[in-house]
Amino acid sequence: MSDVKPDGTIYPTITQTTTPIPTFKPTIIPTPISNFGNSVSNLRTIEYPSYILVTVDYTFLSEHGDLAKIAGVPLSNGKFQGNFSYSSEIITKGSGTVNLAITFHPSEKVPTKSTDQIKFVMWNEKYGNFISVPYDYNKTWSSN
Repeated sequence: MSDVKPDGTIYPTITQTTTPIPTFKPTIIPTPISNFGNSVSNLRTIEYPSYILVTVDYTFLSEHGDLAKIAGVPLSNGKFQGNFSYSSEIITKGSGTVNLAITFHPSEKVPTKSTDQIKFVMWNEKYGNFISVPYDYNKTWSSN
């Protein structure tokens, strides 16, 4: 039996038995420190034509320092899209909820833009980005 973590990594479940199994040598897959225990979940949005207000729950275990920032970035086919700005929030060790904004800035050349994901990122100055969580979220952004 094994546990599957949100990032798709499979970790073995080791159980103790009273019957020795001499040939059993469990393979322990090291947990990447960059994601262990840190998470972003429970995406909620309020949508407007040119912006969205996003609420997410987070867990920050602080192995990357005492403070970090979190933000949501719009993507299309896995790539960041220009003409957007987004807010970030400072988070501290523990679990909580943050409210973020993502805003599209239309122009004459780019009056609308379509995206298919929002990628939530946690980072700080010392370690850079240490968690990245994509959510499928289709939206066509416009000025009205």
